Amino acid sequence: MSEEKVIELQHATSWDKLESIAQEGLRGFVYFSGVEELTSYYLETIEDEELVPALLQVSLDALDASRLAPDWPGIQEPIMGPVRDHLGESRSFDEDDLYEAWEDTDRSWQASLQLIGTVRYEADIAPEHIRLLTPDGCLVQLRDYLETLSSSIESTSPACP
Repeated sequence: MSEEKVIELQHATSWDKLESIAQEGLRGFVYFSGVEELTSYYLETIEDEELVPALLQVSLDALDASRLAPDWPGIQEPIMGPVRDHLGESRSFDEDDLYEAWEDTDRSWQASLQLIGTVRYEADIAPEHIRLLTPDGCLVQLRDYLETLSSSIESTSPACP
């Protein structure tokens, strides 16, 4: 009996938004990356804005698949460096090549995730489905981490479980 791998999707945001996300969840149209190259790019973009980046993670299994969609902006105006890295393509692989590859797919959210590494979720995501990659490298429930952090007597972040 083979075990299916659970797909984990990542969402980059800024640390100052975590309290709101822990209370309300992720709302509306949420973009997720399924590949490290793009996740790193988005985290660096947040740092460039002089904000503290935070990485959230949601299991694909926790989402309603009928609410997943291709990342149309990511297909129309791809971030080619990370996309090339993800696909293992050379620098000569350009937007026209990517769009041609997209035309050869079924244009599903799965094809978007496979080709450009991103998808869009068109519904709210409850806080209990959202995990945070902590500064210590632990993956924990966002709400639990923030509650522990706020109740901690020490000024350091809580230890990994």
